[in-house]
Amino acid sequence: MKFSLQHLKNLIPCDLSSEEIGQKLTMLGLELEGITPVAPPFSGVVIGKIEEAQRHPDADKLQVCKVNTGKNNSNPADFLQIVCGAKNARVGIYVAVAQVGAVLPNDFKIKEAKLRGVESFGMLCSKSELGLSENSVGNSEGILELDGSAKDYLGSYLRDFLNLDDLILEVDLTPNRGDCASALGIARELAAVSGDDLKFPEFKKIKESTPDGLNIKIENFSDCPKYLGRIIKNINLNAKTPLWMENYLNRAGQRCIHPVVDITNYVMLTLGQPMHAFDLNKLGQNIEIRRAKKEKLVLLDGQELTLNTQLIISSEIKGLSTPVALAGIMGGLDSSVTNQTQDIFLESAHFSISAISGEARSLGLNTDASYRFERGVDPSLPELAMDIASDLILKICGGEFGLIKNSADIKSLKISPKIRLRLSRIWKILGLEIASQEVVNSLKKLGCQVVVVNEEGEPDIFLVEAPAYRFDLNIEEDLIEEVARIKGLDNLSPILPTSFIKPISAPESLKDINLIKNYWVSRGYHECINYSFIDPKLYEIIFGEVKNNLENLNILKNPISEDLSLMRTSLIPGLLKSAAHNIARQAERVRLFEQGRVFIKDQEIEKFAGLLAGKRLGSNPYDHSLIDFYDLKGDLEALSSELEFCSLSELGSGELNLNFLHPGRSVNIIKDGKYLGYLGQVHPRVQKYLDSKMAIYIFELDLLALREIKIPQIKPISKFPSISRDLALVVDQNISAGDLIKNIKKSAGEFIQSVSLFDIYQGENIPEGKKSLALNLILQTLSHTLSDAEIQGLISQITQGLSHEFSAELRQS
Repeated sequence: MKFSLQHLKNLIPCDLSSEEIGQKLTMLGLELEGITPVAPPFSGVVIGKIEEAQRHPDADKLQVCKVNTGKNNSNPADFLQIVCGAKNARVGIYVAVAQVGAVLPNDFKIKEAKLRGVESFGMLCSKSELGLSENSVGNSEGILELDGSAKDYLGSYLRDFLNLDDLILEVDLTPNRGDCASALGIARELAAVSGDDLKFPEFKKIKESTPDGLNIKIENFSDCPKYLGRIIKNINLNAKTPLWMENYLNRAGQRCIHPVVDITNYVMLTLGQPMHAFDLNKLGQNIEIRRAKKEKLVLLDGQELTLNTQLIISSEIKGLSTPVALAGIMGGLDSSVTNQTQDIFLESAHFSISAISGEARSLGLNTDASYRFERGVDPSLPELAMDIASDLILKICGGEFGLIKNSADIKSLKISPKIRLRLSRIWKILGLEIASQEVVNSLKKLGCQVVVVNEEGEPDIFLVEAPAYRFDLNIEEDLIEEVARIKGLDNLSPILPTSFIKPISAPESLKDINLIKNYWVSRGYHECINYSFIDPKLYEIIFGEVKNNLENLNILKNPISEDLSLMRTSLIPGLLKSAAHNIARQAERVRLFEQGRVFIKDQEIEKFAGLLAGKRLGSNPYDHSLIDFYDLKGDLEALSSELEFCSLSELGSGELNLNFLHPGRSVNIIKDGKYLGYLGQVHPRVQKYLDSKMAIYIFELDLLALREIKIPQIKPISKFPSISRDLALVVDQNISAGDLIKNIKKSAGEFIQSVSLFDIYQGENIPEGKKSLALNLILQTLSHTLSDAEIQGLISQITQGLSHEFSAELRQS
């Protein structure tokens, strides 16, 4: 937020320098981002008036001006002769005159000169020549024009008249401090620590000259607890915004539009209460605050919106209830005040935070009004704002004022809670013993009402009621923070905390997550950290339509942006988006992994996922081969061997039914019959949406299951020899080797030491639809050497089990 230092000092007269003010505000939690001078140094520039202007005898684009600088208003002989080429130089205007000897920015010195044979004793200055920015003084092309208020200041220094020694302060507000989005709010904070008194803007209450007014109807007081409106007729069409107000607005980053509009903006910047002015002749006889019902509205910026349930201001025009403004956000173009507007309807309302919060952002808007209303505006301000604005309009624009029509429901206004604050709690949180009276004084400086009560065993208790403008004070810790701010954060001595926390050792059965990450890094992968929010469009491409999965989804009501409005149910969308980003930037080899939470309705589940795409060896000039399914499968198998999180026999078991994976190149991952996750190639449909020419392979696992490992058990080493036997089995081609290995271990029991697949064959002598799997079995026991009969019995038992469950046959040739 930007504001003029002079504007601030009008509300809190103090002797503090800008640096001291900045330091105090920063220590109060209102960080000062910068202090900018309104104008660079210059001297010798005074206010003058052009009394004569004639064309230069030898130059069509130059004028010879006679400028009155106040030495002798009635004696033309004392007027300065200045040759000027500005198009707007004309008789009767007040201008900035750099006299001979003046020094302008960049050390530019003004001297006597001759222009095409005509002497010139000075220069009429433009804004750029004085180094004035757009937010320092009113806009004008050519030389700087001053308004009629300069009449009594001829010959006075321009710096003094325009207050060009003023400074622009920019304060970074946190979202919870909406009460500081005004000069009054900043002054109020400063007064709490400086001891200076606030000086509210002076105004006179307007006497109504007509009983006229529009009927006001509020559909739901919970959306709009209070709405004030006033008719003002016959304002002066030739009125202009006074220079002092123009300067305040420009230095706060506001441009001048129309005197009435400028007054409402000035009140907003001063008090923090947004206001709006309508062209009365473009409204009906009533004003209604209600929810929209699929209606259209053209805003002041020319943008046409289709409104569904947003809070709007409407008026009955030609028999139809027509939207004329987006409540608390922006007015409509059709009812806006223009240079031809003579009658206005002035609005000052209080909208609830819940009615405005997020609405502007959902429509792609960001306005000064919505910024304040969605953070909370003092509900007592509409009356004060209406009175100050009315007084300013009367002084600047004139007019006939109607009654203030007020529709309000006191029960719907925010009621500040009574918060119980304990002195002992303050001491414990701050590590500092603060006197009871100092706590009371600190809170009263902030506008709180404090009552001291005594309870048995707890002698110092305060019941605190926060002021209506402090929407952020709701619990005991909020008040403790306020006490610390007023005390001064730099006055709190650092104290080492005492702790009785005992370290808890991690279970031996859980693998350190960093060891798992180090494994993937060692395989050439990079860790990726994505947002927990994903794009609904990408979700639908991968998992199907959002509306069909609402029972499992968390949709954000107030998202950062539309493409981050859905809480992720998987790590895969984020990884795919990151991969697509890299592939689009000519990455030849992409290897990513991520560990994080996914959100399935009310559950939060830790997942681990990875992604592989591109060349197998990157930019190796001797190998341009691309990765395939077995590269990722191999990485997982190597991890399973290292961590023993699942056996090789279980990798690829079960039926897979994931539409975003290639049906022929994807498998499940199972552990002890429990589903852990999946791996496979991304379906070509998804790959096309990502605009990737590379095939992408992914996996996702339950993190807890990935971390669970078998605790090593001591087993004696057999002193008897092991026996190796090979089995060549003919089975249906859809049966996996993993299922066969699992069955063999079950049949052989303790006698089997290991089973490994060493050959797969399909072709001659193998029936169609069948395949041959060659397995090596290692048999051994701890008690004795296995006899031929025992071995034959085990082999027979194994083959019978395979035949019974898989119809497996021993290969004969």
